[in-house]
Amino acid sequence: MTYMINNYLHIGLFTDCSDEVSKLDLSWQNLKICKVSDNSFKNMIMMLSDDATKDEDYELIEKLIEAESKQGQSMFAFVPINRDIVVTEEIYRMMEKILLIMFPSDFSLKYLFSFRLTEGNKYCLSYHTTFDRSPLWWVAPPDSDIVQYPLRFDVESVDRINNYIKVCWDRLSKIEYLSFATISYMNSFSQRNPQMRYVNLCIALEALTDGMGELTHRISRSCAVINAESRSQGMTIFENVKLFYDIRSKIVHGEKIKMDLSKIFLPLYALVSRTLLELIALNIPTRTELNIIVAQFGFGDKAQLTKDYIKPNFNTDIENLIYRSVKK
Repeated sequence: MTYMINNYLHIGLFTDCSDEVSKLDLSWQNLKICKVSDNSFKNMIMMLSDDATKDEDYELIEKLIEAESKQGQSMFAFVPINRDIVVTEEIYRMMEKILLIMFPSDFSLKYLFSFRLTEGNKYCLSYHTTFDRSPLWWVAPPDSDIVQYPLRFDVESVDRINNYIKVCWDRLSKIEYLSFATISYMNSFSQRNPQMRYVNLCIALEALTDGMGELTHRISRSCAVINAESRSQGMTIFENVKLFYDIRSKIVHGEKIKMDLSKIFLPLYALVSRTLLELIALNIPTRTELNIIVAQFGFGDKAQLTKDYIKPNFNTDIENLIYRSVKK
């Protein structure tokens, strides 16, 4: 945490959240969560800005509150608990990254409103930043009736989720090879071109292995060893990744793809998400060490890879997808 710098107070508004999000405990990062439509949030915004400081930025936040009150319940405010401790944009973006790794969805940081403390010890809304994302339904199967993929989870898992957010926060910055993988993963959510989105997801998996020789085989085997809890699961993942990489090769070489990409985007997102979670759970510090360990074990030996393993058992939807065979 950083104490107040330049007298600014930043509030992040996140879209595509289900009600369970309010159950998250982020107090260790000086954050509380509330619906934008809640009276508590409305009253806080009224207290932060008087009539003399209202401008277009303030009108936007008023319109967002009004729209959420009338129509939706999907936008939540992440608000600093102690205003003397600044929550930076980097903290909001890190929280977005962790929750998207844990729960691939349309969840996103949409607005960041920045209030400046004036000489009269009052806040005025100084500026806002808008962030753009491409929704997952753009790459969903055309026969799907799902038009939203909000961040949702089983409330009974909230304690495990809260604990795992802290684990991710601590380990993501320390496991160097995960940095490139998470950048590629996060970039995929901003890609409007489906083929570029697909390639970004594949590149995220390439952070697992050194060198270029037999890339498809090594990545397929690494994903299977890292994710599988049985030999049969390992074989399914191994064959799925081979298929994913056959399609990747066709994309980057400009070849025609006969398969409908929309039918495999969600399984691919699930695999990348789960692989990143398993790598965070395994806590293997370098890619070289990871490659040596993967070479020594087989499918279903995941729990033996490291003594630091913390099973990420809070998203059964993802687990079910990665253990299911993807049809050509």
